[in-house]
Amino acid sequence: MTWFLSLVCVVVYLGGLLAAAVWDLTTYTIPNRLVAVIAAAGVAAAGMAAPDLRGFAVGLGLAFGVLTVGALLFAIHIWGAGDAKLFAAVSLWTGTFGTTALVVRTAVFGGVFSLVLLMLRRLPFLKTIRRKLSGVALLSSTQGVPYGVAIAAAGIVAFFSHDTVLAGAFLPH
Repeated sequence: MTWFLSLVCVVVYLGGLLAAAVWDLTTYTIPNRLVAVIAAAGVAAAGMAAPDLRGFAVGLGLAFGVLTVGALLFAIHIWGAGDAKLFAAVSLWTGTFGTTALVVRTAVFGGVFSLVLLMLRRLPFLKTIRRKLSGVALLSSTQGVPYGVAIAAAGIVAFFSHDTVLAGAFLPH
C-alpha cells in the first residue's frame, strides 16, 4: 500500500508541475487548487519518507519559511503569489537536503528562460506575429516572465536528480 501511495504522490507531483508550467505560460496564473494538490502530495510523501516526527516537522517548517520568503518576494513585486506558493509546495518535496539545489536550479532556469523570452520578444519578425496574436500575453513586451515555468522545471529536475523525498524509491542510483 505504501508503494502505491508513493507512486500516486509522484504522479501528482510531476503531473502537477507540468500543469502548473503550462497554466502559468498560457495565463500568467497558477491555480491555488493545483498548488494545494501538489502540496498535499508533498506532505504525504514527506510523511512517508521522514524517519521520525521531528524530521517531518523540520520539513514542514522549512516549507513555511520558504513560503514566507516567497510572500516577501511577492510583496516587493519580484514574484507572483502563485510562484511563491508553488515554490513552497515544491520545497515540501525537496525537503532540507534538496531545497538549496532547488533555489539554484530555479534561478538558472529562470534566468535562461527570461533571456530567451526577452530575445524572442525583440525579434523583428515577431512584431507582425504580435499584432496578429494580440491576445497572447507571453509575446507582449509589457508582460513579465511566467516564473512558474522555471520553478516547475527545477522541481522536475530535482526529482530526476534524486533531490526529492521519494525519488530514491523510484529511480536507480
